[in-house]
Amino acid sequence: HCNCSFRRLFAQPLPFTLLEEEIPLANLTDPRHFQRYNYMRPEPGAVKDAPIIPDPRRHLYFKSAFVMNHAHGKWTHAQQQIQRLVPAARVARQLIADKTMVGLHIRNVFDAPRDSRTFSSTTGNEAIAAAEKEYGRKGTSKLLAWRKAAHWSNFVPRITSLMRQHSLTRTSGGLSQQPLRFYLAADSEEAYASLLKRFPNRILVTRRECASERCDFRDCEGTLYALVDMLNLARTRLILGSGWSSYSEVAAYLGGSSGNPVPILMAGRDFGALVGAEHGRYSPKTPCCNPLEGGTDGEAFLGMEAGAEDGDPDNLIQHFWPRPF
Repeated sequence: HCNCSFRRLFAQPLPFTLLEEEIPLANLTDPRHFQRYNYMRPEPGAVKDAPIIPDPRRHLYFKSAFVMNHAHGKWTHAQQQIQRLVPAARVARQLIADKTMVGLHIRNVFDAPRDSRTFSSTTGNEAIAAAEKEYGRKGTSKLLAWRKAAHWSNFVPRITSLMRQHSLTRTSGGLSQQPLRFYLAADSEEAYASLLKRFPNRILVTRRECASERCDFRDCEGTLYALVDMLNLARTRLILGSGWSSYSEVAAYLGGSSGNPVPILMAGRDFGALVGAEHGRYSPKTPCCNPLEGGTDGEAFLGMEAGAEDGDPDNLIQHFWPRPF
């Protein structure tokens, strides 16, 4: 899926035994020796969110792009595990964000096939057909709506609002704050070029070569850059993220603590054109109102401690997260 060795991403020794070889499915069919769980719909036999009940007398095979439905599968436990991973030296050298900054994750390009014939067709027939196989027609329609909501231009009012509010605050000694800066991770050259031009000297990025349409190819080089971006987002104090993207979610939890994520506002849910607003489904909750329209517009999150919301920490994001199934 990522076309890259785990050892190129994370430093040795790893906190677990790693086998980077494809296991023939024929070797996993004997139920006397293996339990098999697959959350990857629409693959044959896949059942997303099936309860995981380990049998200590057998091996367990688990294939998923989602957290495990198990007592230790929630983010409270998962966060502890992923934070044990140490980035490889090449990745670590490119970590430039810090807790004075706001992270921007822009996931706007529709999930298109990656072959040479269709790589630039982001909303064409091939892309739509591939998405419908995985998400179904209704799910694909929702995915398109969330991708549209995460266009870079929808982030501009919120960025402007945060900059304005930040400039009005003072340090404990009564001095002006240093200008607010942002770390940007995006999937298109258009987003990088447009926001860097719109907010000069305010946005940090990790430079890479991008095709004009997209910056998210799944080769090893692209995976390394994706990890660099994710870890930089995790190092910020607030993330402006994209809906229906587990990338924003993982970055938030990777940078959080005590089972809580970094505070996060979502394009299409907390700012910009709201997805499903006509039905009131994803209307924003206080203090996540639309920017420049009165009320609290996000600056409260800059001083918000992780876990400030009430309820189960695992619900801070996922309870309101748009899901394909």
